[in-house]
Amino acid sequence: MSNLLKIAKEHQKQREWRKAAHYFEQYIEKTMECKDDVYYSYAVCLRHLGDTNHAKEILYQGRNLYPKSKKILKELYSLHISVNEKLDAKSIAQTLIKLNPKNGDNYFLLGKVYASLIETDEAKQSYMTGLEYKHGMSMEELMRVIQKGFAENPDEVLSEYVFISGRNNFGSLIHSYQGKKYFTKISENITLAKRENKFYKEVCEDFPLLKEQVPAYIDSQVIDNLLYLTLEMIDADTIKRERIKDVLAISQKISSIPYDEITNKHPNLNYSFGLHNKPNPMVIIFTQIHRK
Repeated sequence: MSNLLKIAKEHQKQREWRKAAHYFEQYIEKTMECKDDVYYSYAVCLRHLGDTNHAKEILYQGRNLYPKSKKILKELYSLHISVNEKLDAKSIAQTLIKLNPKNGDNYFLLGKVYASLIETDEAKQSYMTGLEYKHGMSMEELMRVIQKGFAENPDEVLSEYVFISGRNNFGSLIHSYQGKKYFTKISENITLAKRENKFYKEVCEDFPLLKEQVPAYIDSQVIDNLLYLTLEMIDADTIKRERIKDVLAISQKISSIPYDEITNKHPNLNYSFGLHNKPNPMVIIFTQIHRK
């Protein structure tokens, strides 16, 4: 039996989802008592294959046996989110919080659901609570840390937390300091966030033409694997027809910089395009079109 599990995990490691699912299925059928990791792994393979109904069935089987399994619950959450079952995802996030009420990441999961339900106040509170548990400090203490990154005298800075929705965003901080306004975006320190930080901090610095057209880089800090990127804040302006020429002129300036000139100096961070959490198998096939 252990050989079946070993083969299944090897195929899963190679992202050969159909073969992995086949061996996980055989292992579950022939094993009296499977660990929660087996149900979780099998469901992951099924989700990648677009078989969301079967994946849910397997996860709920596993949950009946392991009601406190974080792996199973988080995969259930992801599955419900991927098929737009927001209320089910909300229930799972709330269960995770009950199991571990001091885990900031669980509040982020709940905040994302509230954001998708356009329950703004609840989303804001969930994110703020998540940030406090994630860093082990109050919002006031967290703001102080960020203020020290750009202000000689943090006592002169007025800061407030503002909810702004986004897939990997946990809101933002808006600061007023010496007659100027700054904007701190809070996000997971993943590849996309690292690319954005690199653009403002390094690419724009080396290419003044870009620097003229974008908000100025002020500071960035990584705290507990969350990125706090602080930029000059530019208030929104109403776009009118007569501004179209200005927009075109800016676009021409930006496109005048050869792409190779930028990438030679600042190679693009590894970026793997994929939509593996999407239930439509044709979408998944398309994202792997480069493979045999």
